[in-house]
Amino acid sequence: MKNILLTVFVGVFIFTISTFAQTTKESTPSSTRETKEIQEFKEKLASKVAELQKKNSKAISGIITDNLATRVGMKTLDNVTYEVKIDRELTKIYEIAKSQKKEIKASDLKKGSYIVVSGPESGRVINANYIYVDERFTTGSGKVTEVNSQESYLKILSMEKDTLILDLEVNTRRQIMDAKTLEIGTVGLSRIKEGDTIHYVYKPEDTGREKNRFTAQKILVIPQEYFLK
Repeated sequence: MKNILLTVFVGVFIFTISTFAQTTKESTPSSTRETKEIQEFKEKLASKVAELQKKNSKAISGIITDNLATRVGMKTLDNVTYEVKIDRELTKIYEIAKSQKKEIKASDLKKGSYIVVSGPESGRVINANYIYVDERFTTGSGKVTEVNSQESYLKILSMEKDTLILDLEVNTRRQIMDAKTLEIGTVGLSRIKEGDTIHYVYKPEDTGREKNRFTAQKILVIPQEYFLK
């Protein structure tokens, strides 16, 4: 309905501009005045269109399922599919990496990438104003059910009752809260015990050797002793 109103509004304004221009031309000899007043009408039109588009604008994130020159298929985390339309002149596309933002082309978009899209949406079609390519992370909490020092992984029962295996690699940031002082420090596998509470961050697309196995980006361990005080 909003799109219909927007179309009607634009049509009426264009008709008004044309009529006004003709009337002004017949009654006013000054071409400078004609140009100025017509330009004012155009600016008002552009402002109103932008306002209406903003009201219908959304920001939606998901994974790219396919990529063509002027559109991208996207599926959200809730398995809702969208068609993202790309205007070569108007759509701005950026890649976010390590807090840096750089502009890229539509041809740089890759299947499987995580994107955030903003723009007017109608019937699961988004006319993209901006597309941001970013890394997607999942965070969660749970209980440690197994510590495997030999293979350097933790088995966790999440708050949602899912079993996860988190591999701890050299780049994994490992922290623990001191049960007495509440200070945060680094931790090795030898200090993590079954029953400890853990908060974790991982990349969901970074699957490992089996289902529900991921590489941990960061862990924060809360010792069970903290809850026994």
